Amino acid sequence: MHYIDHKPDTTYFYLPLCSVLDSDQLSSESKPDRIPLVCRQVHTEVALLPYVLGTFDFFSAAGEGFQGLWALKRYLEGWSSRQIDVTVHLKFRQNSFALEEIWVRTRTAAYWVAKLEELSISAGNMTPTERRHFDVSSMGPSDT
Repeated sequence: MHYIDHKPDTTYFYLPLCSVLDSDQLSSESKPDRIPLVCRQVHTEVALLPYVLGTFDFFSAAGEGFQGLWALKRYLEGWSSRQIDVTVHLKFRQNSFALEEIWVRTRTAAYWVAKLEELSISAGNMTPTERRHFDVSSMGPSDT
């Protein structure tokens, strides 16, 4: 097992997949074709753990407009519905010129998917100037 420097408030996952089957279990009587089944079972049981237990911190350097939110939307489009359903902590941070500080909101991934869909519809009804000057602080108070 490799060790790394631990950071506070960070969850690390150590998955000793190589030790799923001990060498004693791999006798001449065992069936090597069962190894993929064991690995598939382990994967099924732990694949969502980072989404369930972790916090995804999405920081956008974009200071105005929807650029940061659209980047988050594109990022979440790559997730499966199961990943979205189980992710409890997804933090979005972006500079707010209106507040003159970083605006922060931590919600579930499902909240962000729904909110970004709602914002897509709203942005379609805005003029280009309104879209360019949109500020994330208009979505409500920061969590800070």
